[in-house]
Amino acid sequence: MADDFDARSSSDQAVILCPDAAWSLALMKFTMDEADLGEGGRRGREIEALFRDAAGDRAAVPALKKKLDDYGLFADYEDRFLALF
Repeated sequence: MADDFDARSSSDQAVILCPDAAWSLALMKFTMDEADLGEGGRRGREIEALFRDAAGDRAAVPALKKKLDDYGLFADYEDRFLALF
């Protein structure tokens, strides 16, 4: 199974390994994370990575601002964004 997964070039795939009894919970957690319903969601991870980049390199700040605006999240992160300056 893992070899087949590695051989494919799509990045929109996942392998969820868990005990059979926990399958529904594991699938629900994965779905919430990918749908950004939890703090560890894809958008949340992307925003966190952009903040790390911007903290180390001021040239990365415009990309962070654009992404926050695109996602409609600037108001939620405004204080943290302004603290970069």
